[in-house]
Amino acid sequence: MKKILKSKIIVASLLFVLLDIIGGLLIMAPLLVFLRIHLEYTGSAFKLWPVISPEVLSDILINDYQALVMFFIAAAVIYIAYFPLKVFVTAGIYKIIISEKESGEEIDSARTFFIRSAEIWIGFVKADIFGILVYIVALFLGIVFGGILGRLGLFWRAVTILLFFLLGSTYIQILKIAVAGNKDTSLRSIIRCTRSRIAGSFLRLALGNVAVVLIGFLIVLGLWSLLLWTRSYDWNIVTASLSVILQQGMIFFICLAQVLRINFNHSVIRKGE
Repeated sequence: MKKILKSKIIVASLLFVLLDIIGGLLIMAPLLVFLRIHLEYTGSAFKLWPVISPEVLSDILINDYQALVMFFIAAAVIYIAYFPLKVFVTAGIYKIIISEKESGEEIDSARTFFIRSAEIWIGFVKADIFGILVYIVALFLGIVFGGILGRLGLFWRAVTILLFFLLGSTYIQILKIAVAGNKDTSLRSIIRCTRSRIAGSFLRLALGNVAVVLIGFLIVLGLWSLLLWTRSYDWNIVTASLSVILQQGMIFFICLAQVLRINFNHSVIRKGE
């Protein structure tokens, strides 16, 4: 167990899991309060777990749409308040992933983690804000090329849009890797220094990220199928424990895929191969 926890890939994945769970609970808090107030003493409460029933979801959308509007407003406010903390911790996680022992940059304590985060987190804020523009461009290109491939079917149109989103996400990851590796918080500088490296390794970056995401998707899909299977049984301690394990397993593998992508992108950009 100690050897596993010493792995920077596992540690970074667990930190991403913790960050996502905290963020998810904060953002979902208004909705959870709403569900408890309105459904706590009704039969519909049993249809919320472990996967919300489509009937309950449609009932909320039709009869309580005003409450949902308020939820989205509250969730947006909470996320904006949570965003600086998320970026700060994310910067430290990137430093864990790309740190090397020989460089003296290895993070071996919570104090070092926060110091390294404080050095570069403003560059991550700039990258995330710039990412809004990147994703808008990715959506536009996905719609354009998806429209061309749309004659082959709706599936390929969706795949094309998701592919461009993945490429946009990869580009933002590379910018953050450059910030963490060079300790340079200038957005213009990191865009300039990564341009030639991305151009020289574009195909390898694209194929590697697609492969990691595809494998992660298949694993999460398998866990999701098992989670749906638990719904066919009555609530008891066994199904409750199994559902929690499956849900956290899904989150962990999503975060693990993200960490593996970051590590892969760093390796390609650093070695140029």
